[in-house]
Amino acid sequence: SGGVAYFMPDMTRFAEVAKLKQPTVLGAVPRLYEKIYSAIQEKVKTAPKKRQALFNWAIRVGSEAAEYTMQGLPVPKGKAVKLRIADRLVLSKLRALLGGQVKFMICGAAPISKDIIDFWNAVGIPFYEVYGMTESTGISHMNAPDYVTRKRIDLSAVPDDVWANAREVRISVWMLRLDY
Repeated sequence: SGGVAYFMPDMTRFAEVAKLKQPTVLGAVPRLYEKIYSAIQEKVKTAPKKRQALFNWAIRVGSEAAEYTMQGLPVPKGKAVKLRIADRLVLSKLRALLGGQVKFMICGAAPISKDIIDFWNAVGIPFYEVYGMTESTGISHMNAPDYVTRKRIDLSAVPDDVWANAREVRISVWMLRLDY
């Protein structure tokens, strides 16, 4: 196994490269996701009213289904039938804009709008907010899949030895600091 990473020096070619390379994981700063979301919303605004209604219906159906899938629950039969229709008509086409193979998205470096997170979850691509630093050799914090549903972070599962004090979480990377 393993993977290939692509870095985009010219973001104006993102759509073209995504379709060509078909990424399975998409990691970016919020600005990229904001631009994609805005471009989609702008295209929807200029579409005929019936197409707008179909798009909005499909996103609503996808959002309802995401409430179940993000909690690891099966989508109820009636909603699952609607989801298959919404997927065939709209949602799969939105995933195709990113190459059609994206399994999940990660975003870090700055806050991102909940609307954008909800949108991609509705489209069927789990969206994770992450935090990390060079010093921690990458991602050190990530929201749980059901974070958007719960609308809070549950820290009750954090072991006591992780807490440095009541106001911070200590990240200890043994390979960088053996004397820590």
